[in-house]
Amino acid sequence: MVRKGCCHDTDAQIKHKAARYPGVVFEVASSQNSEEMEELARQYIIEGGGNTCRVVFLSVNHGTSKKATLSIWKPQITASTDDSLPMLSVETEVANLTFRNADGGPSPGWWMAFPVADFAPKSLIPESVLHTSIYISSNDLRTCLGEAEVERRAWNSGGGIVDPDLPLQFDVPPA
Repeated sequence: MVRKGCCHDTDAQIKHKAARYPGVVFEVASSQNSEEMEELARQYIIEGGGNTCRVVFLSVNHGTSKKATLSIWKPQITASTDDSLPMLSVETEVANLTFRNADGGPSPGWWMAFPVADFAPKSLIPESVLHTSIYISSNDLRTCLGEAEVERRAWNSGGGIVDPDLPLQFDVPPA
């Protein structure tokens, strides 16, 4: 989704099957600094012509700390004062909001509202839900991240169930 010459794919995205661009992009940042995250968010939003309505970064791996933070960027469209084209820029909506403390425990509870209109072009959303929101709590986010980390550790250590009837090794012909 990012311009030609760039080789970054989203970690996750929510995109209507008829939409050209995802409405919401999710990235898990374990090494990027805030400037790199903002630049990547800017690329998603600008290259999508403002059709990507939110870029959500979950920042983890703060050294030995289990702290995790949330940052969100959104498009900002400013009308011109003359007859020129409107200006598309990127606005920080949330910056480094903690949802998991250094010890892995919950941060003070909060809720984040994601308007349904952010998930797809408005023409694809039924009028009955166009002005509603989906709410995600800091605790829900912390729980999801914890489950993903457990899954990642299991994968990295060779864990997980595999089909015992398959051989453990194969010869593979060249492609």
